[in-house]
Amino acid sequence: MIEYEPGYWGVGFLFSLRGSVFPKAACLAVPNALLAGLIHVYLWSSQNQAEWMQVGGVRWIWSRYSFVLGFLLVFRNGQAYARFKMGTRELLEASVEWMDSASSLVAFCSQGDKFKEQVRHFLQLLVRLMSMLHCAGLQAVSSMEDDSQEIIDPGGIDPAALDFLMNAENKVEVLVTWIKELCVDGARSGLIIVPPPVLGRVLMQFTNGQTALAGVKQIRNVSFPFPYAQILSGMMLIHWSVTPLFAALSVHSTLWCMITTFFVTACMWSLLYIAIELDQPFGDDFNDLPLRQVHREFNKGLLQLLQPEAFVAPSFEPTKGMAGLEMLPPLRASHEVFDTKLTRRKFSDPGIELDPEEVWEALKQPLVMPCCDDALKAPLP
Repeated sequence: MIEYEPGYWGVGFLFSLRGSVFPKAACLAVPNALLAGLIHVYLWSSQNQAEWMQVGGVRWIWSRYSFVLGFLLVFRNGQAYARFKMGTRELLEASVEWMDSASSLVAFCSQGDKFKEQVRHFLQLLVRLMSMLHCAGLQAVSSMEDDSQEIIDPGGIDPAALDFLMNAENKVEVLVTWIKELCVDGARSGLIIVPPPVLGRVLMQFTNGQTALAGVKQIRNVSFPFPYAQILSGMMLIHWSVTPLFAALSVHSTLWCMITTFFVTACMWSLLYIAIELDQPFGDDFNDLPLRQVHREFNKGLLQLLQPEAFVAPSFEPTKGMAGLEMLPPLRASHEVFDTKLTRRKFSDPGIELDPEEVWEALKQPLVMPCCDDALKAPLP
């Protein structure tokens, strides 16, 4: 996706060709304008004057045809933007639901020394499965030629389980089931200390993420209705073919005939190409959603959850000079506490790469299913 700044006057990005549909539209508008000029020179020469050039009534009908075509193009663009907006919202909703569920599971883990090692193994396996879940979800809706994504190293997970996952037709369903089973085992063994209704609400978030992903799949798999798209493209070709003739008959100047033909044709085809660009925003085009950056941000969030400071609430003690606890605290500028520029970073900003130093050393250690009983310490089924 292209990030742009319109500038003070709103035209700062006007001449940017990256991601623009105008060059494609110009490929049809330029020959159309030249054809209009040739027709104009031929028809308006003195020896070629004819009665059939009087097309006042036909011009009226043609103007109504152009109006209807413009209305259909505007409607087509509205539908395409609605699909683009819905796809973006549903995709990010799935990511937020899954990240929030992972954060909740981290917070629900026992802080006792008795389960310290088992909690660590639980979290290690959880973040690996969550990374693979998010990757599988993006691949299920992606139309990119190379849909490979970065995932947290799955080293330590049972190879047989990974082989099963590789051959599974619906990887998202398999991974969600594994994660739910992991959470249920953790609750049974005492690793997760939270009332069952609360844990059930967290598990429901995985289903909510799947529901949001299903909405994205609907946009990905269900194209704009074929009859509408076919008729619209046919009307566009008719308009492209006849516009040079009517421009030559209506405009007395050859130069203005070519100029008006160029801009009318370019604007019409630009509207159509905009709708086509927005209709399926899950590919490699400049105007498509940045799926790889979204997944990198998801991985970075998972790795951040593994840091000890992330799943232990900070302590609080009144400092000297602070008003009593019964008083309202004062306000301070945010830049005095943390860098606010990080909060404005977007998915499509360059330089968002995984830093190997950020990966916790324990990611390389072997994993087992976290349970209290030794008999249950077995690899994932």
